[in-house]
Amino acid sequence: MKNFIDLLKILFLNIKYQFKFKKTYTQYGEDFIIKDYLLNYKKIINGKYLDIGAYHPVLYSNTYLLHKNGYTGFCVDIENYKLNNFKFYRGNKVKLIKGAVTENKKDIEIDFYHFNRSIGEYSTISKEFIEKRLAKFKKNNPKISYKTQKVKNIYINDLFREVGKINFLNIDIEGINNKVLSETDLSIIDPEIICFEDDDSYFIKDEKLKFFENKGYSLVFQSGLNKIFAKI
Repeated sequence: MKNFIDLLKILFLNIKYQFKFKKTYTQYGEDFIIKDYLLNYKKIINGKYLDIGAYHPVLYSNTYLLHKNGYTGFCVDIENYKLNNFKFYRGNKVKLIKGAVTENKKDIEIDFYHFNRSIGEYSTISKEFIEKRLAKFKKNNPKISYKTQKVKNIYINDLFREVGKINFLNIDIEGINNKVLSETDLSIIDPEIICFEDDDSYFIKDEKLKFFENKGYSLVFQSGLNKIFAKI
């Protein structure tokens, strides 16, 4: 009888307190840092974001918590079904842009590669990146392969000029984050806070710290490959 009562207590506590803990939609709680900085520290209400390599409107999203708190923004991806998913979840609070954001200034179509998955988390324009993933996946699935399609190339700074001033920039472009980042003119969009997936290392390198410091940003958070920089 005592064990049964103890079990009921545990169940009650789980039900009671599960709603008291804040919910993150990101991999490592990045959205807490971003939201707290913008809404509580900077006091920016109804701000704007730019999500490059948007992937999914809720799952692992660095912008969904902002969306829930009144922010609007732009989501960029190379696949239609992902963008349609954003429209379904975020409605008229998001503007969709289809294309591959690169450091290339040419107005051309380029190849992108993707596996046949319900949600293509590894879709990329980097042949090197997709080949590495393929070699890894083949260990468990020898028949797996990827497909190649064409998509519009979008030069990163042309995109910035299109969207204008924003408050949060998220960059998660499989395999080419650092190439694109090195080409960015952040003064065009002037974000207060930036999150990007670092292709180099789990720990930030000195040259990347200097790159951001020269632009007026300081490292405030890093977990896994994700790094967050905010205005000093």
